[in-house]
Amino acid sequence: MPQTNHVQLLIITGCENRAGELYKITENSGLNSVFCKNSFEAIQKLKSEQEFDLILIDKDAGPLKALQFSEYLTLELSVTTPIVVVGGSQEEYILSERTFKQLNDPISEVDLQKILIELPIAKIKGGRSSSFYSLNYLKDLSDNDQDFIAESISIFKTSVEQKLIGLQVTIAENDFKKSREITHNIKPSFEMLENDECRELCDTICYRASEEEIPALVQILLDKFTKIIEELKYEFPKLNDV
Repeated sequence: MPQTNHVQLLIITGCENRAGELYKITENSGLNSVFCKNSFEAIQKLKSEQEFDLILIDKDAGPLKALQFSEYLTLELSVTTPIVVVGGSQEEYILSERTFKQLNDPISEVDLQKILIELPIAKIKGGRSSSFYSLNYLKDLSDNDQDFIAESISIFKTSVEQKLIGLQVTIAENDFKKSREITHNIKPSFEMLENDECRELCDTICYRASEEEIPALVQILLDKFTKIIEELKYEFPKLNDV
């Protein structure tokens, strides 16, 4: 099945251990990441007009620290990409309004997913478009039959809603084996709409997450599903009646 473009991350850290840690987390999450050893190298990347959806900067990165780096991007480059400070505690950094979130120690895939759910990834280019879903697979499958596509979207909404309710029940009952089974069953529905984030999230819940991490990841999946439905309703208003 065709794949959509992943979120583009710019990661700034001179620490090999931190870089390895973040590489593993972003790789597991299905994210495209570019690593820079310092803030000057990152600035050159941004000057080359390469676009990123999110910047992660280590709290110990230099020579420009997080606050200086943030101010330079705003004042000199007019870059407004959200920034996440990596490491330390929430109290250590109160930056400008441009600071998006803080990824605190110990860093985890779950925490990164929580940040991504709030990231305004959807872009408006030549009309309304969304990275939350794609209809390309359904168009190819049906030879662009609009009735078929609309019916498939309606089935997606109702069937996934029902499965997510069942998934929440398994969380309440601490039946994490069943949680993984239901998530595995939901995954093809997100693949149908070519949503790589939800596909990767389902894989994480099924195969990589500990039982302690599953409840938070399931909540993220629920939030992402809600966002998908919100976006779909712009294109398929009848979903409001389903």
